[in-house]
Amino acid sequence: VHHKCRNPRVIPFYGIAKAPVGKEYAMVIRHAEHGDLRNYIRKFFPKLTWTDRAKILIELSKALNSIHQMNLVHKDFHCKNILVDEDDRIFISDFGLCQPIDSEIASSIQGVLPYIAPEVLRCKPYTKQSEVYSLSMIMWELTSDKPPFSNNNHDAGLALEILDELKPLRPEIVKGTPEFYVSIMEQCWSSEPLKRPVASLLPKLFEEMIDLCKVADDNIASSKIICYSSLSESNFVTNNSVNTGKNMNNNLNAL
Repeated sequence: VHHKCRNPRVIPFYGIAKAPVGKEYAMVIRHAEHGDLRNYIRKFFPKLTWTDRAKILIELSKALNSIHQMNLVHKDFHCKNILVDEDDRIFISDFGLCQPIDSEIASSIQGVLPYIAPEVLRCKPYTKQSEVYSLSMIMWELTSDKPPFSNNNHDAGLALEILDELKPLRPEIVKGTPEFYVSIMEQCWSSEPLKRPVASLLPKLFEEMIDLCKVADDNIASSKIICYSSLSESNFVTNNSVNTGKNMNNNLNAL
């Protein structure tokens, strides 16, 4: 499938290589300088702005749509299967589970549990909206610097909590996440596929989020300046107090 997916947002595939010893084979693909998105987030998380996150999501949603436009669903959409090159361009990789959208081939539940949509866990058809759910988990990962449910066992117990009808388990919202970002993320991880944003409209939705992200970034920058200014004033007062005390002691000694 990977070989057939020739589009700018799929990591280029060059061929198959056989190990010198043994019977193992490996796919030869284009080198991605920053590795997968999980590694990229870990490496640059302290510097990531909300605008940066929005730009990543725009590229991710466009890449996902490029797959859907070929009448395919990826079925294993998570940070480890997204690669980033030296120019911060994003590519989708690993098409081992990929299949046509209208495929009637029965398949077992496969993939990384936290990214699997609730309807898929209920053995319902895998659709484009199922991948919107997967994207919501990546949205959360961009705010937390860790994979969703990393402290949970990925077992039937976790699946049942995710499927709970009264209070379905979702990752805890990270403090400081802007409300507009949370709103879109929560819509994307809705238990009901039809309540999630339409996959094809996600790029536009994230593009419209850019201006709000810039405001959020400006507010963060302003708060840091105010905080730094307050600390500087505090140090000035403290230093003056120390100097005054020292001068007073000198004056007393002189007497």
